[in-house]
Amino acid sequence: CKAKNSAENSQRANSKTGKGRTMLGGVTKKLDLMIAGNVANTNIYSPTDKQSHIDCQKMFAEQIAWAKEAGVDFVIAETISWTEEAKLALKEIKDAGLIAVVNLAIPKGDKTREGHSAAEACKILEDHGADVVGLNCYRGPDMTMKLLPSIREQVSCHVAALPVPYRTTEQFPTHMYIEDPNCGCLD
Repeated sequence: CKAKNSAENSQRANSKTGKGRTMLGGVTKKLDLMIAGNVANTNIYSPTDKQSHIDCQKMFAEQIAWAKEAGVDFVIAETISWTEEAKLALKEIKDAGLIAVVNLAIPKGDKTREGHSAAEACKILEDHGADVVGLNCYRGPDMTMKLLPSIREQVSCHVAALPVPYRTTEQFPTHMYIEDPNCGCLD
């Protein structure tokens, strides 16, 4: 389909199906696919600023509504390092009636920004309705894998992990802060 934009795609799909389906919904049924929507950290969340919680909730609600309108089967909330911000995204996903996958970004120190271990945060999210919990592409394989056993022990839901292909270490556990002594390109 060489439509110029998603609205045109949707209009074409609707005219073909006659059922008001979006293009995405029609394609996924035809090809037997599951399609994910995605929301990420907002960069405005502050634990002490209640207005930021309201603004984050509104942002997540709007993005998730668009994803649902497009016909996604589930939504991944990721790159969130605050447990409470992840809970805001999770609530909006579940309120939309969608499957919720919540993958956290765990920074240096192996804890969320509030101080929860990855396992504690994942358990909190499971208790609030997450269908899948885990870690996103903030850490390399070794630094991701080291956190998974404790997560698996804490939760009964599915656990996801998406390590980034970098050699992160205990000193530099996330790809955001890697230093390469053999590269003069980084200052």
